Amino acid sequence: MVKAPTPERGPPSLCRERKVLIVERRPARSIASGAAVSQGISGYEAATPRPRERWDMLHTGDGRLLPDHLKAQVRRELIV
Repeated sequence: MVKAPTPERGPPSLCRERKVLIVERRPARSIASGAAVSQGISGYEAATPRPRERWDMLHTGDGRLLPDHLKAQVRRELIV
């Protein structure tokens, strides 16, 4: 027999969704860090607070702005 969720516990689907998002967060951070390294950027950590805002402010290793398509790809990957 399955117990009905209580208001304190909430629906079980929310817990599962959160777990899935946490698991998916790791590959997204790896993609963002890899994209930074490919552009000559060192020291970018996707695990820091507000990684999307930090990503938008980055420049390549030679001082150019990041390409728009790369910014868009990483913004889509970062689930934060």
